[in-house]
Amino acid sequence: YVKKGVHIPPFMLGGGQEKGFRSGTESVPLICGFGAAVKKLAPNVSANFEKAADIQAYLIEKCNENGDVFVNSRKGGSPYVTSIAVKGLKSEVLLHYLEKREIYVSSGSACSKGKKSSVLKEFRYPEQSLDSTIRISFSIDTTKADIDALMEGIKSAQNDLCKVR
Repeated sequence: YVKKGVHIPPFMLGGGQEKGFRSGTESVPLICGFGAAVKKLAPNVSANFEKAADIQAYLIEKCNENGDVFVNSRKGGSPYVTSIAVKGLKSEVLLHYLEKREIYVSSGSACSKGKKSSVLKEFRYPEQSLDSTIRISFSIDTTKADIDALMEGIKSAQNDLCKVR
């Protein structure tokens, strides 16, 4: 929403759609697809949230069992995404190591791929944590077996790649 009388420069120049703020034609198939997804998932939102919270709690428990894995995520955040740091391993190295095991995680933040997390920096996390942070995202299909595979992959990476053990 934009208050009357407030001028905001156009987000995208072009044909003048959206009152000149964002030109371009909306993708009706994408809008319909999003609507169908919402309709399918809406009845299970609470159950899905609880399942994600359970999976996240399991991940945190497993991370706490490994003295060199630190959970960056704070309590009360989204249970669908968890940020961890693995001591002695750069995130990009760990990401590719896990990829070879068909375990897919992310490094950095979603909005600044390839850069150290400005959010973690703002919370004054140690510099070495910024360079060793990975982000794990959960879906309704994520299982505890997936978490076990992730932690086994991290443990293998620590044994194979870490000089700080």
